[in-house]
Amino acid sequence: MTLMKNVIDKRMYYFYQTVQLGGIRVAADALNIAPSAISRQIANLEKELGIVLLERGMRGARPTEAGYYVLDCFRHVLEQAEVLESRIGALKGMNAGTITVSTGAGYVKALSLLITKFSARHPQITIRININSSNEIIRKVLEGESNFGILYNAIRHPKLKSHYRAQHPLHVFMAKNHALSQNSSVSIKQLTNERLAMTDITHGIRQLIENAEREHGLSLSPTLLCNDMNLLKDYALFGGVTFLPRFMLQPSEVELITTKPLSEPIFLNPESQIISRRGAILSPASQALLIELAIMLKNL
Repeated sequence: MTLMKNVIDKRMYYFYQTVQLGGIRVAADALNIAPSAISRQIANLEKELGIVLLERGMRGARPTEAGYYVLDCFRHVLEQAEVLESRIGALKGMNAGTITVSTGAGYVKALSLLITKFSARHPQITIRININSSNEIIRKVLEGESNFGILYNAIRHPKLKSHYRAQHPLHVFMAKNHALSQNSSVSIKQLTNERLAMTDITHGIRQLIENAEREHGLSLSPTLLCNDMNLLKDYALFGGVTFLPRFMLQPSEVELITTKPLSEPIFLNPESQIISRRGAILSPASQALLIELAIMLKNL
C-alpha cells in the first residue's frame, strides 16, 4: 500500500504492526525504524485518546480492551485505503493493488493455475496466498488479514459473507485393492477398524466427521493425524483410508486410488465456499478475482 502510506495515521499504523508482530522491537525490525520511534508514536496516540492501548510485558505487547477497539477501527481504515488506492490506480490506468487470499490446502492445485493466468492479465496486482486450516482462514478474514477465504464446510458466522458455494460431498479414499473398494458406498461404521488418516480438528473436514460421529454414536480413532493432503492420500494408497472431497483426487492418481461416497446423509451436502468479512468493500481488482474464484469452485 505504498500509495497510501502518507494517508494512513502513522500512530495507528505503528500500533497495529506492534500488535500483529507481537512486540515493539519486532515491529521496529520489520519496519526498519528505531524502537523508540514506535514507542513514541504509540504513547502519543494513547495520550490523545486518554487511555492505555498496549500492555507491555516480558512476553511482548498485548492490546488492552481499548486497544482492541482501536485495532478494529484501523482494520476498517486499511480496507478503505485499499479501495481508495485501487480506484486511484484505475483512474491512472495502473490497476494496481494487493489481494490476500487464505485457502485450504486442497484448493491449491486449482488455484495455482487461476492465479498464474490472472497475474498475466493484471501484472500490477500483487496476489498473496496463505494456506491455512479452516479455523485460521475464518480468523484471518474476520480480522481483515485476508480479503477472501476459500474453505470446506465453513461454519455460519454473522460477520462473514458467503459469495459462492459449491456442493462437494465427502468421500473416502483408498487403494484400488482395498477390501472396501468394491462397495458402491461406505458407512463410517464400516471404518471403525480401519487405519484412518485425518486432518486435525481445526479443519472443516474433521469437524464434519466429528459431527457424524456424535450423530451416530460412534468414535473413529485415526492412526495418522496430518494436514498435508498429499500425505493423507499416500497413506490411503498404502493400505489406509482417508476422507477428502473427490475433486482432490488428481488425474495422475486415478489408476492407484479409488474414492467411494460416504453413505450417511450428513456427508452428502457439505460445501466449498468463498467468504469475506461482511461489510468489507471490495476493490475492483478484488471483484475481478472473486468472479474467477467462483468459476474455479464451480468447475471442481
